Amino acid sequence: MTSGAYRRVEDQFEERWQGWLDNGDKWAPVFEQLAAVTGDDLLALLSQLDLVSPAQFEAATKLRRSAENRAVPVPGTHRPDDETITLLAAGFFRGEPGNPAIPYARLEA
Repeated sequence: MTSGAYRRVEDQFEERWQGWLDNGDKWAPVFEQLAAVTGDDLLALLSQLDLVSPAQFEAATKLRRSAENRAVPVPGTHRPDDETITLLAAGFFRGEPGNPAIPYARLEA
């Protein structure tokens, strides 16, 4: 993938970022709900809060840490869409306290 394709994703994020900040009060209930949830299984929490679908939950359970144990590759190539972003977020559940694992996906050119 070219660096230009990455730039488009970054540009889209940056364009939306200020809008998200400007509407922070709309996000407050989401963060209050997250703060009230207990437990240490991130994937279960995402499911409990209906932030992942059953299919996304199942796909995330199949993700594995890389050989060097620092990353969680999402197999295949993907579009930068809600489905991919959700799977990347869910992939953080493979991390451990003091030993994070960062999910990543290869994007289509």
